[in-house]
This record gives sequence, structure tokens and C-alpha cells, in this order.
Amino acid sequence: MPDEFSVRLEDEEFRKATERFGVHLSDLRPFWSAVVPLFIGWMRAQFLTEGAFGGQPWAALSQDYAERKAIARPGAGILVYDGDLRKAASHPKRIQTKDELQLSIPWAEVKGKPVDLDWHQEGTPRMPARPLLFSEPLPPAARASLEIAAEEYIGTAIKASGLG
Repeated sequence: MPDEFSVRLEDEEFRKATERFGVHLSDLRPFWSAVVPLFIGWMRAQFLTEGAFGGQPWAALSQDYAERKAIARPGAGILVYDGDLRKAASHPKRIQTKDELQLSIPWAEVKGKPVDLDWHQEGTPRMPARPLLFSEPLPPAARASLEIAAEEYIGTAIKASGLG
């Protein structure tokens, strides 16, 4: 009775199909185009839930500022005054390579002047942090949508490679 099992595939078509599948996994630029709309949705959810989507609800505005903002911009949420930051978050700047995607919020381009978003992200001595961007681990809803997109991409790659 043998104590090992081995399989060897010598089918040339299968070898070529696995090579084609490898190309899909070695250059993820087509996948990144599916991730950008997800990111935009995550940013929309951050504004709608005032940070709760990302797991850290934003601190309330100071009473003085909340009163002034209620007069100047009735109904505008936290981190929304003219809507410039929210608009910029819906049009992220994209830098991509075959194995990395970087998205940033080009608020300075909307405002027309250099703006450092770290003071929202990390807070200042006078203002609590109200992070718009979240890091690892992704919020559960964001992770789930990213996993679905990845499964769809891999499924498409399998079919396009001739493996499925």
C-alpha cells in the first residue's frame, strides 16, 4: 500500500490557462477600478454617519461653533460647511501600480490652496480628531464589500483564463 499520492498535469492547454490566470493576479490595475467606487461609497457613509461607519464617531462640535454653524449653515453635518471636503472625498486622487492603489482626498485642489487634512484626521490642541479616513482593520461593511469585489474579480479572471 503506497504512503504517498502525487498528481502531475501535463496538459499544455491547462498550463497556458494557469499562466493567463497568473497575469490577472500579477497586475491588479483592472481590479483597482472596482475599488475606487467602493472607497467613494465608504466616504459617503463616513459623512452620513459622522464617522460611525469607520468605527470612530466624530466628536460633537463645540457648543459655540455648533450655534454659529446652525445659523450660517443650517442642517450641515460635522465636517460639512460648504461641502468642499465631501465633494473632494467623492473624487479621490488615484495613484496606482500593478500591485498597489493609493487614494487621497484632493481637498487642496477644491479649495484652491494648500490644506492639511491631518488636523481633522488627528485633531489639534483646540479640536478633537474627526477621522474621515480609516485604516486597518477595515470596518466590517467595507471589508465585506471589498471581499465581494475581490471574489468577482477572481471569478472573472478564472473564466477569462479558460479555467472556469
